[in-house]
Amino acid sequence: MTAVPMPEFSAAGSPHTAERNPSANTRGFSTRQVAQEPDTRTLEQYLDSTPLAFLECRDKKHGSDPYDVERDGKFLRETVRCPRCGTLRSRMVDSRTGLAGPWKSYNHPAGYLRKGHGRMTKLEVGKMRLVYLLNR
Repeated sequence: MTAVPMPEFSAAGSPHTAERNPSANTRGFSTRQVAQEPDTRTLEQYLDSTPLAFLECRDKKHGSDPYDVERDGKFLRETVRCPRCGTLRSRMVDSRTGLAGPWKSYNHPAGYLRKGHGRMTKLEVGKMRLVYLLNR
């Protein structure tokens, strides 16, 4: 298996990226959205121009390699990095009990998402899966 180079992250961030905000009542995360221009590509254009590692992660979910742990009051913020596409995921862990909340923050590399199109339909996911499987 060949290594995939680390993708560049968009300076503007992702609307799915929760920014760290200790005063927020979501245990360290705020849900402020960053406005971005919608992606005008068709699904076929998106699939043709998107790296296979991104398509694999969208189909199979992200892997995780340890990346960072920060203390935030009585919580630890655990961040892991997907070895295929470079997406960073974070969640809060209670530093006394070790109980973990759900993954609250996703920071996807530029080009991973199709901005302005919402979630993919089952048929779109099927087309994406075929592009990945037939081109890997």
